[in-house]
Amino acid sequence: DLDRFKSINDQYGHLVGDEYLCFFAANAERLLGRQGRLYRMSGDEFICIYTGSDWENYVNRLQKLPQKLPDREVPYWGCSFGWARYPQDTVLLDRLIQLADRNMYQNKRHE
Repeated sequence: DLDRFKSINDQYGHLVGDEYLCFFAANAERLLGRQGRLYRMSGDEFICIYTGSDWENYVNRLQKLPQKLPDREVPYWGCSFGWARYPQDTVLLDRLIQLADRNMYQNKRHE
């Protein structure tokens, strides 16, 4: 999910919030290339199906996106992520999402 997304909507308005979502999604897809697919689940939550071999590098590059949106004085606060591996962790989609969500919240607590 996108860090501090609610504060972007509250401070700059929902139209800028929509630009923020599009900024993230476009960059996440560009960095992903042909190594997977990105899906918006709801609000500021995305699911990435990563098929490449170096997912940690992909996540590190996501964390290093520009510090503000182009042509705006809106800061980019980054994203938090969790992961689950198919089929190592489970073969059930709902369980994969649940595990990734749990890992994301554990990562947020350690930041």
